[in-house]
Amino acid sequence: MSITKMRNSFAHLMKPVLIVIALIFFVGVFSMYGGNITGRDENEQTGRRTVASVNGRPISTEAFYRVFQMQYERAKDRGGMSALAEAALKGSLLRQFIDEEMGISAAEQKGIMIGRREIREGREKMVKEHIEQIRQALGGDRKKKLSDKEMNLVLSRQRPPTSIDKLRKELQKGLTKDVVRQQLMIKKLDEQIGNVGSIDDKRLKDSYRQLKVRQIVIGTSSTPEAQAKRKAEEVLKKIKAGGDFAKLVAEFSDDPFTKDKGGDLGFVNPTYDKDLRGLKVGEVSEALKSYQGFRIVKVEDSKIELPADFEKKKKEYRDQLKMTLENQARMEFHEAMQKASKVQVYDAELKGYWLFDKARMAMDPAERDKFLLQAVAALSTATRQNTQSAAAYVTLAQIYQMQEKRDQAKAILEDVLDKRAITEGADLRVMLAQLYVNSGQNDKAKPQLELASEMAYDNPGVHYQLQNMYRQIGESDLAAKEEQWIKEYTERAQAMNPPPTPEPAEKKSKK
Repeated sequence: MSITKMRNSFAHLMKPVLIVIALIFFVGVFSMYGGNITGRDENEQTGRRTVASVNGRPISTEAFYRVFQMQYERAKDRGGMSALAEAALKGSLLRQFIDEEMGISAAEQKGIMIGRREIREGREKMVKEHIEQIRQALGGDRKKKLSDKEMNLVLSRQRPPTSIDKLRKELQKGLTKDVVRQQLMIKKLDEQIGNVGSIDDKRLKDSYRQLKVRQIVIGTSSTPEAQAKRKAEEVLKKIKAGGDFAKLVAEFSDDPFTKDKGGDLGFVNPTYDKDLRGLKVGEVSEALKSYQGFRIVKVEDSKIELPADFEKKKKEYRDQLKMTLENQARMEFHEAMQKASKVQVYDAELKGYWLFDKARMAMDPAERDKFLLQAVAALSTATRQNTQSAAAYVTLAQIYQMQEKRDQAKAILEDVLDKRAITEGADLRVMLAQLYVNSGQNDKAKPQLELASEMAYDNPGVHYQLQNMYRQIGESDLAAKEEQWIKEYTERAQAMNPPPTPEPAEKKSKK
C-alpha cells in the first residue's frame, strides 16, 4: 500500500487521532511526496505533471494535490475553508515541499550517505515514535499514558476498528526505504549544520564582547540595486584612501537613524550581527548586502561586559549560547540554501502564492515590490486559466490592498462575493469592509460587517475584529453586541473545559 493510500485509510479514525496522524506524516514522512515520485495525474491548468522543481528535482502535481485535498477535506469536516485559507494552505504546502527538496539536495551535495543498517534501525525507530505520538493523542490530558490494552480498546471502537498492530503494519508499509533514507539524510544534515563545537570559558566570555560600530548605508528603496552597489563600492574606495568615515556618512548614508550621528550604532554584539564577525578594532568591512541595501561598517572599539552572576550561572549561560549558535547556524544555512537553490514553479496559481510569500518576507522594499508585481502577473494568468479560482482572485485582492490599489481590490471582492458569488467567508467580508472604511465608505462597510457577524458563528477572532471595526465607524451599539457575543462564547468555552480541580491538601501531604 502506498503512503497516500495509508493516509486515506486513517480517515475513519476519531478527531484526536486524525490530528496527530496529520502531524506525524507532515513532519516525519513528508519526503515521500517530494521530487523522487513521478506523478501520473496532469495538472488541469498547465498540463504539467510537476507543479515545481528544486535544482531539477520535480515536485509531482499528483503528490501535491493529494496532500492538499486531504487537508481540504479535513477542513470541511470542521466547518469549511475560505478562499483566503485555501490560498494560505496551498502556499504553505508549497513551501514545505520546496524546503524538503532543498534539504535533500543539500544533503546529497554534502555527500551524506545512509547505509542499509541505518535505514532498518531508523525505520523501526520512526514506527515506534509514531505509535507513541498516537498513544499520547488518544490519552488526552491523562498524566499516565495509555497501556497497550487501553489503547487497543480505544482503537477497536473506531469504524472500522483498528489496533496497534494494524497501525504498525500501515506505518511500516508507508515508511519505504526511500522515505526513511531521505528523512535520515535531512536529520544528518541538520546535525552537521547545528554542530557549533564545544563552548569553553574563553568562547563563552567572548560571546559577551561588544563592538563600537559606525555604518554607512546605501539604500535601494529608491535606487536600483546595481547602482546602489556601485555607489557603495565608490564610498568604500574613499574610506580606504583615508577619507573621514563620519564625514562620508553625512554625505552618502541613507540610514535616517544614524546619518546625523556620524553613523554611530553604539556598542553591538557581533554574535547577532554576522557582518561584524571577524572584524577587529580599526577595520572596515566590504560593501555588504543588507535588507536596507548595502552597508559599510567600521569597528572603533571593543569591550567585554560579563553579567554579575556569570560564575554562578555559567552552565545556564553556556547552554543558552549553544542554543543561540545552533539556531543561528541553521537559519544562516537555510538562507544560503535558498539563495543557491534554483526553484521553478510551473503552476501559475502556486507561483503567485510563492511570489506573494517571498514579497512578504522581503526586507528590501524594492525587492518586495518586484515580487508583488510578479505575483500579480502569475495570479492574473491563473484567473484567466480558471475563472472559478476564488483563492487566486482573493490573493490578487490582498496584493492590491498592500499596494494601496483599493478600487481594484474592492472590484475583485465585490465580483467574487456578490456578482458571481463563487466564494464566501466572514474573513472576506471583513476584508471588503476594511477596504470600504479605508475609502471613507462607512455606509457600505456596515452591511459587510453584519454579514461577517452572521457567518462567524464559532470564530471569536472575527468577532474581536468586528467589535473594533464597529467602533471605528461609530457603531457603538453593534460593537457592544459583539462584545456580548465574545463574553458569552468565553463563558461557554470555560463551562465545557473547566480548570482541573486541585488535589486536597491531605492527599498532597501523603504523597
